[in-house]
Amino acid sequence: MALAPTPANQDVLFYILPGDAPSDLDQFVLKLLNKIHRQGRQADLLLPDEATAQKFEERIWGLRPESFIPCSLNGDFKAPFQLYTQFPATPGNDVLINLNPAFEPMRAIEDGAYHRLIEILDQSPQRIELGRERWRQYKKLGLTPTSHKL
Repeated sequence: MALAPTPANQDVLFYILPGDAPSDLDQFVLKLLNKIHRQGRQADLLLPDEATAQKFEERIWGLRPESFIPCSLNGDFKAPFQLYTQFPATPGNDVLINLNPAFEPMRAIEDGAYHRLIEILDQSPQRIELGRERWRQYKKLGLTPTSHKL
């Protein structure tokens, strides 16, 4: 039986994209979701607004049949991948991919809601500054983030 997430067994990953094109960010998120799915894991994707969530839902459902990733918007039905615009009342307990600027890391850490927290940054000044702030927050909460420059 897997241990419940705690700061001792949670990890935080920052993926840093080389540019700031929205299409690059979208493509990377889809690639990451596909990888998580192939690993047999589950993920919640926290998005900034309903329009972005619907866009991702359409893109995920539109993947090639061999890349099918079952997902649901705001917990409409049970699926291994959930897309939310607010921190979920019932977190998925495995991976959280955060693209929501209003997300407070403490909530996911204190609740032990996830084993892995993923932040994806592009080179836009707003995302870089937000990423730096989140990095400091995670450190303050006792976690050691890892960065991956792509």
